[in-house]
Amino acid sequence: TADDQLSAAAWSQLEAEVAAARELKRGYAQFPLRVRLRAQGSVGGNSAGQIKVKALRALRVFDALVDADATEVPHVDVRIARDEIHFQPPGRAGGVLHYGTGRGGASIAPDRLVSDICLAIAHELDALGYHDASTPLVLGHWRQSTMAYQGLHGFAVRTLAAYGSIDDAISLAKDVDDSPDAVGPVSLVALSLMPGAFAWRDRLAEEIRQWVMRRHRDASPEVVRIALDRARQLVASEDHDRAYELALYAEDLDSTLADDPHWQRQIAGHAFLSSRYSDAAARYEIAVEAGDLSASALLGDALLWSGRYLEAAEIWKADNSLEGEYRAKARCFEPLRGALEIAEQARDSFEAEMTWAPGEHSWTTCVKALRHDMLFAPALSWLADQLLSPELFDGEPQPESDSEPEGVIDALRGFEYHVAVCAALAYPTLPGLWQRVILIAPLGDATLYRDVVMVANRMCGAEIIDFLYEQELNADAEMVAEIFADYGVDRKPGSE
Repeated sequence: TADDQLSAAAWSQLEAEVAAARELKRGYAQFPLRVRLRAQGSVGGNSAGQIKVKALRALRVFDALVDADATEVPHVDVRIARDEIHFQPPGRAGGVLHYGTGRGGASIAPDRLVSDICLAIAHELDALGYHDASTPLVLGHWRQSTMAYQGLHGFAVRTLAAYGSIDDAISLAKDVDDSPDAVGPVSLVALSLMPGAFAWRDRLAEEIRQWVMRRHRDASPEVVRIALDRARQLVASEDHDRAYELALYAEDLDSTLADDPHWQRQIAGHAFLSSRYSDAAARYEIAVEAGDLSASALLGDALLWSGRYLEAAEIWKADNSLEGEYRAKARCFEPLRGALEIAEQARDSFEAEMTWAPGEHSWTTCVKALRHDMLFAPALSWLADQLLSPELFDGEPQPESDSEPEGVIDALRGFEYHVAVCAALAYPTLPGLWQRVILIAPLGDATLYRDVVMVANRMCGAEIIDFLYEQELNADAEMVAEIFADYGVDRKPGSE
């Protein structure tokens, strides 16, 4: 849009805002926060000048946090105008408190307007990262505020909850939700979306969920959207458990979501990232049955991680359109599964850890650990190291007290590289495991090697391509050159 186009004026404004935001974020030494109050016209039936005087008086109580008499360039500009108050912090979009609309022209008590101003300043402190500093302002003014600005009441409720005033937080949320100006249970949803796994948040989220379900059987699309947006934010911050809980919460609020295959795929992703692999598999199955065939590869992944290895292999074998990651899994996990003779297992990582942790590692402890959890990364990585050791096949395997490990070793002859790839796939964000499989590339197997490099690059970023660029490789030169071309690297392997 025209407002979003880059112009000389917009560029200058951007530079000024970035400079101000950097200055503010250098640390708590910037306190008290500089605020400039300006007044013109009327607000809620009151003189804007009168509101300004009262607001200055109220803010002086918090003079360690806010300098409302600032004459220097302000950090937060508060402009009190006709029937609205504007807030403009540096480096962020401003906010507006609107009054009069929907209120029948009735006047609002000045003290309540002043409380809104104090809460808005607290909101800016919180948004700038000064969460503790915002709390005193909220505690001092939440009871009198009109909560006319939707962002303020949600923020006030969350701050009260974080401070430990659970009953006050719930009371305020319900009062706001009952007000004639409320747009759906926004404050209640905002409260239940808080990240973290503390006991008080669990209690709060459950009470609010029950409240919303009692009062809003068919929640507004806006409330569902808020929940889903917050779930995506939590995924980005790697709070996957809370993201999955929120996705379930949204499904409770909107029963039509369950009929949407795209939704089933989305909530399956939340379940997978929160390590609820069986739940993810069940959701992916629904999506596939509903016609989302692109979810079949993901279903195989969920089945693999839930311990249903043979089912995962059968799905991947039947799909000719697999991406590189799933082609690699289909090829590499099958020899390992066959050697261990495990079609399905209830993955027990705890027992695998207990088997693996005590004493020195050996073939016997490795196989026992994998029989508890075939995707147990430490044992897989150790197994790959042993299988890739030339002494294993040029000389004699380590003596064992039973014959089972030797049988597994014999079954894995010729699949050493596959086991190394399995180890990397079981711990996919560890660059060292991918670097190992890149260095020991199987000669002539261009498809598998390309798939491995592509997955490694996706999991660990550009450092994998940089590593490939720097190494003297065993792989075919043409194969490496093709991969460089895919990523725009202008160099032939072995050249200076």
